[in-house]
Amino acid sequence: MSENNSELCRGLLFRVVNRVRNIAAARDKFRVRAHTLPQVKVMQVLFERSEEGAKLKDVARELGLTPGAVSQTVDALVRTGFVRRSADAADRRAVRLCPTKKAIAFRDRMDRITREILDPVVAEIPERDLETFLRVLTLINGRLEERREAF
Repeated sequence: MSENNSELCRGLLFRVVNRVRNIAAARDKFRVRAHTLPQVKVMQVLFERSEEGAKLKDVARELGLTPGAVSQTVDALVRTGFVRRSADAADRRAVRLCPTKKAIAFRDRMDRITREILDPVVAEIPERDLETFLRVLTLINGRLEERREAF
């Protein structure tokens, strides 16, 4: 990929995500912006691991951060009622993080709003173009996942 294509790809991905986030924020009375990017990342990891949550050290490793840095972010999520800390059943020294019902409701609301924004736009894209886009996006995601440890 040429430098220009890489730059164009980065710029477009950033603008698309930012536009969807801005529209979602406007539709949800700016509650989306109440969370910092690190808080959103922690919640994403917890939801990917299931609603049973994950160990703090596993979340830190997934995000490439220290447990101390993640713990500060989690403190804010606990204060706002989005994350619950508990002792891990298998290892009482470990801290398990679980999304609360409030966090699950927030995720579900954001998913609904995002679908309301994107579904009509995606519906206008010809099927063949959409299949190509999804295939390319899947390839990019896979390559990034393969290289995650290198970064």
